[in-house]
Amino acid sequence: MFVWTDIDTTGLDTSRDAILVIGMIITDNAFVECARREWLVGGTSVEALARMQPYVRDMHTKSGLLQRLADRTLPCASEVYQQVDDWLEPHVRGQDPKPVMAGNSVHFERRFLAAQMPNLLDLLHYRLLDVSSLKVLCLATVPGAQAWEDARKPAAHTTPLTHLEGSMLELAHWRKVLADRA
Repeated sequence: MFVWTDIDTTGLDTSRDAILVIGMIITDNAFVECARREWLVGGTSVEALARMQPYVRDMHTKSGLLQRLADRTLPCASEVYQQVDDWLEPHVRGQDPKPVMAGNSVHFERRFLAAQMPNLLDLLHYRLLDVSSLKVLCLATVPGAQAWEDARKPAAHTTPLTHLEGSMLELAHWRKVLADRA
């Protein structure tokens, strides 16, 4: 089982930046989707929003995230973190081995979760499935792989769920590239 995870934050520093949105898609070992959910995190401090680098602010403005956060009354971080735990736990209870966190450059998510949601990591395996690592391997070792990368049009990253859908499609492609080479 895999727990595809993507978060958007106010920056890269786990000690001072805030999680703004969390998205998860659970798949079985054949990468068939079992469940999905997204949580918007309210109550982000004015200071955390003010500290956002222009690049991050621009990205979250273009994706509509900042508008989505402003448009509604949302639960605060501690409430969302509990909601995530409550949603995930029944899906992964009793899994042996524990589910693996998956995504693109998912070490970023793991660092933030370790700092801000450590209980969540207790539900997951210590290993990661990082699609970006597989991509680097294929591009470095498989002749012709660069042609697909050059022609690929990136999907719009409007929400964590759309980002995860793109990561899952990318994994399917790189798995095929490797299978074709076998």
